[in-house]
Amino acid sequence: MRFSSSLFVGIIFAAVVAAPAIARAETPPNVWDIAVDPQVRDRWTLHSRVLALLFPAREGFGPREKRRRELEQDLARGVLEAAHAASSPDVRLQFDLGRLYETRQRHASAVSVLKGALAAEPNHPLATHAHVLLSSAYAHLGATEREREEHETVVKTTTDVDERATSYLNLGESDMRLGELDRAVGSYNLAIAESSKSPFAAITVPLAEWGLAVAHDRRGDRASAYLNAQLAFASDPAAVRVGGLDDGVYYVPAYERYWYLALAATVYATEGFDFEPGRIERQMSAMGHQPETIVPLTGKTIGEGNLPKGAVRWGRVEYFWQHYIDGAADDHSRETWIERAREHLAEARREKLRVAASSK
Repeated sequence: MRFSSSLFVGIIFAAVVAAPAIARAETPPNVWDIAVDPQVRDRWTLHSRVLALLFPAREGFGPREKRRRELEQDLARGVLEAAHAASSPDVRLQFDLGRLYETRQRHASAVSVLKGALAAEPNHPLATHAHVLLSSAYAHLGATEREREEHETVVKTTTDVDERATSYLNLGESDMRLGELDRAVGSYNLAIAESSKSPFAAITVPLAEWGLAVAHDRRGDRASAYLNAQLAFASDPAAVRVGGLDDGVYYVPAYERYWYLALAATVYATEGFDFEPGRIERQMSAMGHQPETIVPLTGKTIGEGNLPKGAVRWGRVEYFWQHYIDGAADDHSRETWIERAREHLAEARREKLRVAASSK
């Protein structure tokens, strides 16, 4: 599970322009700059137009607003491509185009443009954010080692607590993907420590707690896994963030989501919690998610039928473990984790049957 604060466009833009280094990058050309290169004014005008399209004065989160943002992003991309921004002498236009490519899921193009921009001006005020975008692109492309290198660069160079906390969070995920579970635990703990100073704490802390829960579980430390899952529930009681339903949360590979959801469902089954029917669906629908993309813990369970409520809860756990196993079936590098998931699946089935039998 990764988190990209860059996808929270209104929030991240406010943070970006507030940073002194970034603010210097947004300084318009003066008369002397224009005298040396008259075209610098046109490039600045283009950059300003792109920023206006990327970050409109009014933001919304419904489906119409989301579609409007996508159209504005595509318009900005088209304008930049027509101006040959990828090879522009104004590296800000290269950063703009790379950011748009990554936002619109054109990851290979984002890597090409952003690496070119960084090669031209590695110490540019926008360079650290370019490394953030590159980490996201590499994650989506499955280049985990390169992704990790970008996170390391960000935590060493950024002065922004949000970027550092998010990078430590994503370092934990890349460490886990590489099978470095002890290192992942350390990265997640650093994310929690950094988040104490971050406005994104309400997002990064529960995500880091969920990450710790999964890392501990895969290490065989079920007690710590359960404790971290409980801590995550303190700030994410509906498991909305861990479900990957926030715009900034994504899973690579996608089936990883089910391990997180299985642990969340296990806490619900063990503690006897219930969701208010339809609450998550209504919330996610209001944010513009289509019904078929919503995977709440209230979903259909395996063999639900007329089972008592407690058995249904364990059926839900069973459902998520089965989906993880099915998704990971072809990933032969994860045999140990798949075997652990099978153990969890068998336990969930036993608990479902036990609770069903005791209710008769």
